[in-house]
Formats: sequence, C-alpha cells, structure tokens
Amino acid sequence: WLDILKIDVEASEWSVFQAMIASGKLPFSQILVELHYADPTAAFDFFEGLERHGFRVFARETNHQPCVAGRLPVVVLFSLVRSPLAQWPPSVAARVAPRRPQGANAAVWILSHGGRVAPLLRTVRSLAHGLFVSWNLWGRYPLVVYAPEEDLRLIQEALAPIGVEGGFAIQYLAAAVTREDFPTWSAPEPCGSGGGGGPAYWAAELQIRTSLAEKHEWLMRV
Repeated sequence: WLDILKIDVEASEWSVFQAMIASGKLPFSQILVELHYADPTAAFDFFEGLERHGFRVFARETNHQPCVAGRLPVVVLFSLVRSPLAQWPPSVAARVAPRRPQGANAAVWILSHGGRVAPLLRTVRSLAHGLFVSWNLWGRYPLVVYAPEEDLRLIQEALAPIGVEGGFAIQYLAAAVTREDFPTWSAPEPCGSGGGGGPAYWAAELQIRTSLAEKHEWLMRV
C-alpha cells in the first residue's frame, strides 16, 4: 500500500489508469497526477472510475508551460484523496435542504454541437446528479444549451428526458456557429490563433456571455 502515488507519464496516464481501474487494484491513499487532455470520454472514464474506488479531487492546477511555446495549456495537475469523509453522494436527508437556497439570479450554460451528443449526455447527467440534485436547485437555475441551429432538435431529443427526471429546465438556443468552427483540442493551435477554433466559435462564446449577462447575475460555463 502506498500513501501517495505521484505520476507524470506524458499522456500515457489514460491507459495506465484504465488498466488499474479495470483490475480494481488501486492501493493508494492519495494520487497526484498530471493529465494531458485527450478527449471527453477518456476524462469521464478516468474520474468516474476513480470515484467508484473512493477517490475525490481536492486540488487542481493548470500547467501553463505550453503557452511559453505559444500553445494552449492542455495539461492539468490533479490531486485526489481516498477518504470516508469524501464519500459521495451523502444521504438524501443530508443533501436536500429544507427550503430552496436563496441567492443570485443564475444560469448554467453549455455550447456544443450534434457531433458531441455522447459526452454532452454524460455532462448533463453529471449536472443533474451533482449541481441540481445535491444542491437542491430544482427549478431554480436553468441549463441553457447553445448549439448550431441544425443540431438543436437532435440535442433536445437526447437531453429532454434528463431534465424531466432531474426536475430542472433546459433551454435550447441557436448559436451562430457551425461544427467546423469548434476547437478539436486534440492538436491545439497557437494561443494567438483563437485557441484551435474558428473565429465564429469565439465570437459566439462572447455573444452568449454578453446575452446571458444581461439577464443573469451569475453564470456557470460548463
């Protein structure tokens, strides 16, 4: 048994942890790992797998070193701990407040497209069971999903059951962007080029933030 495992294996961490999670052999109290972004599916599998084994994130830090070479930061250092105090979710009685929380007029928003339905589903399910349920925010904060107009019906059909089950509203709005404008992140472009996405993507991000800020006091970008 190791008290702390520190691992930085330059993008091989995905396959290493995939094998360890599958075997069920994770004899560590803490894990300090540098993650080199690969794709949403790999990231979900990594964190969901470690959570099933009792690990929870307690710290993270972005490695900005790539920007020294004029590239995007796609490396993040995570610290995870295995502790009975960090088990999630807590009991229903512990996580459901006696009344709805008071606070700022807020919204949670996502910009995606129809080619990313699978990771989008996993993201919204995580929000449903994490943010909206655990914080008892049913009916309080809407989830606003932006996508190219031609993808809205596909995305709405996929997400609507989650919103109904979770008891929170999902709004679907068209964004002036195409699938081709979205960054791939797999091969980041220089920082000055717009971050790997077309100019329309970053213009849409700015327009969305400005529009939502006119209606809400607090925004959470997913």
